[in-house]
Amino acid sequence: MDENKKASLYLVEDDTSLRDSLYQAFLSLGYQVFAFEGPTALLDHQNIQWPAVLISDVRMPGQSGVDLQR
Repeated sequence: MDENKKASLYLVEDDTSLRDSLYQAFLSLGYQVFAFEGPTALLDHQNIQWPAVLISDVRMPGQSGVDLQR
């Protein structure tokens, strides 16, 4: 992997304002950020890029971040 290219970052957070803030913060650090409102939205995403980093809220309605990671 090119040293200057950062991994894609997948952010799953059900709180809209927190998701938007984190999205902007990671974007400003040079990451390619994909933000989702919940686990289902991420799992429905058709084009996950590797290598990747997953940052997820732990407590969300329906499926927890821990379950998503599994």
